[in-house]
Amino acid sequence: MTALGIGFMCQIVGRMNKELYQGILEDELAKTIDYYRLDPEKVIFQQDNCPIHKAKSVENYIKEQKYMVLQWPAQSPDLNPIEHLWVKVKRELNKYDTPPNSLNELWERVEYVWNEKITKNDCLVLIESMPR
Repeated sequence: MTALGIGFMCQIVGRMNKELYQGILEDELAKTIDYYRLDPEKVIFQQDNCPIHKAKSVENYIKEQKYMVLQWPAQSPDLNPIEHLWVKVKRELNKYDTPPNSLNELWERVEYVWNEKITKNDCLVLIESMPR
C-alpha cells in the first residue's frame, strides 16, 4: 500500500520463504512503485523484523535498491498500517452471506475487496496515522 492507494498483491500458495519474499519485492513492489510513478529515492519501504525479511540475500537485494527502508521496532504489529488495512479487508469479506466454497473463490473475493473496496483515502489515513 502507498499513500496514493493500494499496491499490487499476489497469492501465496504454501509457506513464505526468503526467495518468495524477494520475488515479491522484485515484482509486486517494483510494479507498485512504477504504477504510481513514484521516485524510488523518495520511497520509504516498511517491513517488520520477520526472519525472512532479515535474511542476508533479502538484505543484500534491498541494499541495491534506491528506496529507503524504515527502521522498525520488533514486536510492533499494531503500528504497521498494512495490518489495519487487512482488518478492513477481513470486515469486507465477512459481509458475504456465505463462506467461500474453495480457496480459489476466497482469492477472488480478496482480489475484489482489495481492488474495489479499499480506497486511496483508506491507505492515506492509515499511513498518516503512523508515529513520526
